[in-house]
Amino acid sequence: MDQNNENIDTLNTCYICSDEVENIVYVCKCRKICHLKCLHKWLTVSQSNTCDICKEAYIDLTPYYKIKSRVKPMIVSIIVITIIATLGFDALFLHYLDKILPKSKSTDSYALCIVGIILLTIYIFGSIRAYYKENRENIIIISNQFKKVNKESVAINVSQSQNTDTSNELTPLL
Repeated sequence: MDQNNENIDTLNTCYICSDEVENIVYVCKCRKICHLKCLHKWLTVSQSNTCDICKEAYIDLTPYYKIKSRVKPMIVSIIVITIIATLGFDALFLHYLDKILPKSKSTDSYALCIVGIILLTIYIFGSIRAYYKENRENIIIISNQFKKVNKESVAINVSQSQNTDTSNELTPLL
């Protein structure tokens, strides 16, 4: 019976670091499991994309390379800020041009200011939405871990309260 328990334990352990794996992920055809972080470190160290045991290529390693997901919002932000800054400088230039040449009654500066304010508002709300969307997953993970800890502590408290005797009440010291 102990041998069966050992087999179950080895089935749920990472073959790289030998720690327990909570979310089981099969990364190759030999069905070995490991932590995704351990596999990522191993791939960067070994400079190989194949399993050392079965010599097959690892299955879909795209989740490790999140550079694209981090760079895209930054590029969009740079482009939007550049457009807003250009509109602001153009509006400033046209505003001072109207002061220098009072005969020209141009509303271009006002139109550019309005467009700039609209773009800035869209950018701010878009940034807040993107930040919330990016961090929402982390908040959910943390809250799920907190729920697990609370369930475990409630189970411990219930078991401890059932084990205590009612005869061991505190007596006043006189």
